[in-house]
Amino acid sequence: MKPIKLICCLQRFTPLCVVALLGFLEYSFSYEFSYKCVHPRSASIGLIVIFNVLLTLIFGLWFAVLYSGPGFIECQIPPYDLDSFFKNGQKYIKDQQKGDCSAKNYEIVTHKELLSVPDMFICNFQGLPGWCTTCKSLKLTRAHHSSSCNRCVITMDHFCTFLGGVIGQKNYGMFLGLIVLMNFICLFSFISIFSLRKSVNGTHPTTIICVIGCITFFGMVTNLILQNLLQIRHNETTIEQLAKGDIKRAYRRIKKKGIYEKDHLKRIATYVNLKHPSIEGIRLVVPLTVDDYPYDTGSFIENFRCRTSRRHASLFQDKKVIAVASHQEVSKLFAEKLLERIHKHEIEVTIFGKESIET
Repeated sequence: MKPIKLICCLQRFTPLCVVALLGFLEYSFSYEFSYKCVHPRSASIGLIVIFNVLLTLIFGLWFAVLYSGPGFIECQIPPYDLDSFFKNGQKYIKDQQKGDCSAKNYEIVTHKELLSVPDMFICNFQGLPGWCTTCKSLKLTRAHHSSSCNRCVITMDHFCTFLGGVIGQKNYGMFLGLIVLMNFICLFSFISIFSLRKSVNGTHPTTIICVIGCITFFGMVTNLILQNLLQIRHNETTIEQLAKGDIKRAYRRIKKKGIYEKDHLKRIATYVNLKHPSIEGIRLVVPLTVDDYPYDTGSFIENFRCRTSRRHASLFQDKKVIAVASHQEVSKLFAEKLLERIHKHEIEVTIFGKESIET
């Protein structure tokens, strides 16, 4: 079996395995432990009711995550109007080579059918934004194309194999609530069994398996929650974190193997395209490091609101509001710090137009 087919099979059957495990937990905790072993009956009923309420909430949120969806871009977004800036960059470089260093502005020709260019946006080493060849649309607001949905997802975080769905801007808040509830039901089951173990007559083998399963699952989900909290701290998605991991590994390979790896690093690194601070019609391309967080607002609460707000998911269904929303892509705090680093010559800058556009 090919690796891709194997992954597809796992994606289909993993959610069923999770449902089976929750069903086993329901049987072992509610029936074998609470109903058969716990006395008085009022305490037994209380445990069963609380457990099943939590379990119902888990399945309800699970359904909501899948039904709501991650949030899709419903329209085709035209490219940024970068043609004039690219040509101006080439002219600027030629003027500099000729020794013409006089300060002057360059003409900008706009096209109505193209999207207005934000002051700053994330790009590749050529200075170009992401483009989805499948959807024939510009990628905005950290959008990524989901192969499982065959559509571009707004602020896509990851595909959750355990839930069987894509997590994005629209359902990320519900996803967080779901994993917290899963952790809570494991903790509740473990504490209940551990605290009442002396008052029950005998322990059924399924109860012991239930305890082991709760401890294992609690550890896994706790790690997932902490990972998401660290990502929210810098307003970073799982995809962006994995991309930084690729860059770090590329850095390590450069140190071991030599200079020829630098071209690979150049292509996978993240860049920012921004307008020149003083010359009209010229834009700069600036590389970012793995310690840069372009979407970080500086506040955990504000980052949390940004990641979990469903309001942002509705901004990209109409071309009229896309231009406005795209200007809010990079945080103001990061933009100010980046401009300060440029003014202090602490970072390498390239004129947009220096790198040839490859198709």
